[in-house]
Amino acid sequence: MLNELLFMTYKSITDYNLSAGLQVPFIYVNDITGGLFIRLFLVAVWLIFSVGSYFIQKRNIGSGDFPTALAVAGFVVSVLAILLRLVSGLVDGLTLAIVIIVAGISILYFLFSKD
Repeated sequence: MLNELLFMTYKSITDYNLSAGLQVPFIYVNDITGGLFIRLFLVAVWLIFSVGSYFIQKRNIGSGDFPTALAVAGFVVSVLAILLRLVSGLVDGLTLAIVIIVAGISILYFLFSKD
């Protein structure tokens, strides 16, 4: 038992056919991390778009609209997740469902935040 714990084997990048396309290293990293990579990638894209669009609005107009920034980020990440779902092994169904729910909540927040 101790020997199995000390010498656990992981998949190597050489186990994958890297000439199959650009998506293969991303699938490898996602497989090694147990699906955590693509989830963190989608969260990072969501944060970049929400914070970025908020501060771009604040710089150009003088005031930022946070509900609008969240709605834009939710829409962009949901489209990205749907497109990445087409690649087998990247986005699982639970992650896609969570992304769509968060996008829906952010759009509802945008719609009901206006006076």
